[in-house]
Amino acid sequence: MAAATGILAIASAHAADPVRLKIATSNVYGVASTFAANPEDKPEGVVFETVIFPGGVQDVITALNAGQVDIAEIGETGAVIAAAAKSTFKVIAATESWEDGEGIIVFNTSPIKTVKELKGKKVSYPRATNAQWFLTKALQKEGLTLNDIQSTFLPAGTNLLAALEAGVIDASVYIDPLLAAYEAQGARTISTPRDINFPSRTLFAASDNAIERKKEAVAGYVRHVARHLDWAHKNPEVRADFQAKLLKLDPKVNLVAEKRRPKALDPIADHTVAESQEIADTFLTQGVLKEAVVVKPYFTTEFNAAIKP
Repeated sequence: MAAATGILAIASAHAADPVRLKIATSNVYGVASTFAANPEDKPEGVVFETVIFPGGVQDVITALNAGQVDIAEIGETGAVIAAAAKSTFKVIAATESWEDGEGIIVFNTSPIKTVKELKGKKVSYPRATNAQWFLTKALQKEGLTLNDIQSTFLPAGTNLLAALEAGVIDASVYIDPLLAAYEAQGARTISTPRDINFPSRTLFAASDNAIERKKEAVAGYVRHVARHLDWAHKNPEVRADFQAKLLKLDPKVNLVAEKRRPKALDPIADHTVAESQEIADTFLTQGVLKEAVVVKPYFTTEFNAAIKP
């Protein structure tokens, strides 16, 4: 399990024993990882402990199932993978679509200019992730499938820009803020979620145990996320600076990514569930899942009232 890197422990003076919530998050796309960037926003009666997971969603799912964390900040495909693992959780909130924060990239001297031109080409993406789902939908719009490209799985930590320049791969799929860093260094984006009207969200999942035993604290967390996103939208330089230090990125590059991030939460609605069900059905046909998954039981609308900042 990844080490805890930060604790926002600001409790009400009247609460002798504030409720503690452990939050699995990521320095790359998470929200809780930058709570400390705005120390003036002080939740009452709750202690938020952020636990950074630099690896894949499987580590997060394991921690959630083991009761090591109460809440997980994950991508849309992460919720499907967790449901397939028969985890006991509910998705309690979702961000607005991250329309420009994910992209299919090529090297800037590549002759490839459209997704249609990826046919027969070597395209890298991490399997069973939002990147695979976005690539699937981008290809689908051009009448193509993953079978029409050469899916290439590179080791974690591979310098994608170097791989693109050397011709090891022809294209890749990545997310901000590292997408913005690659763009600044010589990558060119040929498609984003905005281009294909693709909903790309961060989901927030709470364990059934946390919802049952710490419901008010979970609602407080949703309120805090909503406020934090609103604050970040109004203070992008501050949050970008803070996150740049976490990721050791150029603050100016990170600011580009920050301005592309979701600005608010969306209520859990029928379309949220339908989006996840489509992922589950597609991943089944692609062999990512071994059996069909019905995602509706893993979503709840009971925290929708808490999303207003």
